[in-house]
Amino acid sequence: MAAAEAGTLDDTNDGRGKEAPELTWRVLQLLNAYRVLVACFLLALFLLSSAPRIVGDARPFLFLAVAISYVVYGLANGLAAGRRWPSINLQAWSQLSVDILALTTLMHASGGIDSGLGILLVVSIGAGSLVLPGRMALLFAALATIAVLLEQFFAQIVAGASVAEYTPAGLLGAILFIIALAAHPLARRIQISEALARQRGVDLANLAELNEYIIQHLRESIVVVDADCRVRLINESAAQKLGAPAASHGMPLGDISEKLYGQLREWQTSGDDVAAGTITFVGADGSTFIHPHFAPLGKTRTGALLIFLEDASLL
Repeated sequence: MAAAEAGTLDDTNDGRGKEAPELTWRVLQLLNAYRVLVACFLLALFLLSSAPRIVGDARPFLFLAVAISYVVYGLANGLAAGRRWPSINLQAWSQLSVDILALTTLMHASGGIDSGLGILLVVSIGAGSLVLPGRMALLFAALATIAVLLEQFFAQIVAGASVAEYTPAGLLGAILFIIALAAHPLARRIQISEALARQRGVDLANLAELNEYIIQHLRESIVVVDADCRVRLINESAAQKLGAPAASHGMPLGDISEKLYGQLREWQTSGDDVAAGTITFVGADGSTFIHPHFAPLGKTRTGALLIFLEDASLL
């Protein structure tokens, strides 16, 4: 019992690997699905359009190489996220880093900030902010902003891009910071809600184990059967009286005690509590007379039942 309780209480570990909250993994998986769809869409748009292309027209070979790599990365990362390995923090760092690098490069290959591809970073930073701690989310927002500004600086030096394009690049960076800041309170609420849900789950599991322990150590003999007369719970005292095997959970009551099963059926069909109160039968040891009491756990006698087994010699 103590070992079982210890195992249950250990589930409260708020690790960021396989023990990370379920919703956090779902956010990461949805982000990866978005990544694959975006990469496939951009690749298809590039391949199906002719010059001048909508995307990748400035540096087509660079765009094609990055788009294909982005699709492959997304598919591979989908497998990793499905296996939940490595840890969620490591996956989030990896995904956001690749998003920033890939999307900024695709934007550069499409003509810079005017291509509009930079706005795709908003979804990545927003989703990442729901997964990562607040400071880490702001760090990636800063990295994305720096990447966009560096791309604009490189475009100005190499391709002679207009200085006026720094304005939309700066606005995009501001939007990324706003998204990261706005997502932080929501992420905090999600983390608190999931922590409470996990704690309640642990409490319920511990309570169920405590109930099981109490029932097993009661002096009274108790059997619980479902609507199909299969044993759902039987304590040690009842198992001894009926001669039930150790693994009797789920067994038909008739396989454990034909006499008790027959009296149960008679009680269900007769509806006579007075007659049922006089019924006794001999236990598995051949000397104990058992007096059963049947109590419905629902509104009808044909549903789940609680059976008390009394030693008739003590009455």
